[in-house]
Formats: sequence, C-alpha cells, structure tokens
Amino acid sequence: MECQYQLLSGPGERELSAPEAARRALATLASAPAHTPGASPVSASVDPARAVDDRAAVTAPLQAYRPGPRAPNRDTWWPLASAVLVVVPACILALLYLSPLLPLSPPRPQICESLPILDPIVGGAPEGITAGPDGALWFTEGRGQIGRLTTSGQLREFRLPAVVSTPWGITAGPDGALWFTEYEANSIGRITTSGHVREVYVTKPSDSPTNALPRGITTGPDRALWFAEYGGNAIGRITTSGQLHDFPLPNR
Repeated sequence: MECQYQLLSGPGERELSAPEAARRALATLASAPAHTPGASPVSASVDPARAVDDRAAVTAPLQAYRPGPRAPNRDTWWPLASAVLVVVPACILALLYLSPLLPLSPPRPQICESLPILDPIVGGAPEGITAGPDGALWFTEGRGQIGRLTTSGQLREFRLPAVVSTPWGITAGPDGALWFTEYEANSIGRITTSGHVREVYVTKPSDSPTNALPRGITTGPDRALWFAEYGGNAIGRITTSGQLHDFPLPNR
C-alpha cells in the first residue's frame, strides 16, 4: 500500500516530505549544545537582542530596595512605659502626703503649747528666762522690760528706768530678788517680786577699749552674782550689796 505524505516547507526551503522534515528536526536537536547550569537563558523570541539575563533581572529589584523605619519593638518601649506609669503617680502621692498645705497630709502632733505672750513684730524680743522665788517665770524683753508669767498664763510686765537698756540674761538671786544684765545700758539690774527696780552701772575694765556690755548672769556658790562682760572680755562679780569686781580674760 502506498502512503501519501504531505510536503512541508519553510521559508526559503524546498518542499520536504514529513519523514524528511522529522529527521532534520531530530538532527538539529541532537547537534544543539545542552543548557548548562548558571548559563543565561534565552527568551522565546528568535531575536538575540531581546535575550534577558535572569541574574540582572533578579538583582535589580534588590539593589533598588531601601529599608524603611523599623517598627516599634514592644520589648523596648513596654518596660519604660510601665515604669513611667508607676513612678509618676507614686511621686505625686508622696508630695500630697508630705506637704503640710494639702488635705492628704496627716495631722502632725503638737509638741507643746505656745502662749501668746509678746509679738516680736512690735519689739517684745524675749531673751533670757528663769524660775523666780515666787513660783513664776521671769524673763527679759529686748524692748526694755522685765516680764513675769505664772504657770496659768497670767502676764505682768515692768518697765526699766533706762531709756535704752536691752536686758539680756536673768537669774534668781540669793536675796529673793531677780538679777539681770542690761546690755546697752552697761548695767546690772535687780528687781523684786513686787516690781521694785535698782540698777548698778558696770564700768569697763581698765585694759578694755570698749564698755563691759554684760550678757549672761548666774548666782555663784559664794552668794554673789557672776556675769559675762561681752565687750570688756572679762567676767564680772557683784555682791547683793552692789560691790563690783572684774576678772579680765587673756587676749588670744
């Protein structure tokens, strides 16, 4: 039986039978070089100029990539935020608790009771104080007075004769009266519990360029009054009868 084959032809070729065309195709495939790994593939186009390099096509987008800002890390900001949320309210509560001007501050215990004796703004300026033989408290006032205060709070004041006296120290004498120093009047004063005042002027020591300026005073074991001469750099002694004697201190 005779087979009829259709003749095939390509551009610029003579007509070929189907078996011959198949043999030529197999021979062409057998003679073509095998594709090696890493070689640049060729596109399906028959035009060699349109070949695409796979490596360049893959690396081009990678070279154009630029990393953007990092997303917040919860492990970094969460401990800091927790510390702020705890520390700030604690500090506010501590300030509210410790400040005496705010309502959350607890009441503080009152150590002692203050008696409104004198107002320092008007010049009372109490300085020395001692227990008197009459059971009351006797004290000096810088504005030129001697004050007496009972334990029940009854107050009485005695004005001194000197215009400028500045009484300082005071002590109970061995004769039942109160003895005190007058700093600016440069004198030693004596006042009875009934308010009678007597003053003895203190002369400055012979080797002192300034006045005696007596300050502190106390009763000595010899029943005399001993006082410190701030300006005269000496210790003075006065008897209850008014006799004075100075003991200069060394200049150092």
